[in-house]
Amino acid sequence: MREPAIRQEARALPEYIQTEDKAYQLFPLPFHSGCPYLKEDELCRIYESRPSVCRRFEAGSEQCIEARRRQGIGA
Repeated sequence: MREPAIRQEARALPEYIQTEDKAYQLFPLPFHSGCPYLKEDELCRIYESRPSVCRRFEAGSEQCIEARRRQGIGA
């Protein structure tokens, strides 16, 4: 795991479905209304050590813009 804060904010997956790359459910979680790693300025506070799922999510892509729109986050 790259980022220690993930252990505090995420939910561990059951061991039988964990892989080397996937051990935690990051989002959506019932106790979070948005990404817990965004700062007040809506920038990622763990960008340098962000998880693989975030690294594969291309910034500025249609998928990114739609996800940000659904969360009420500016462009």
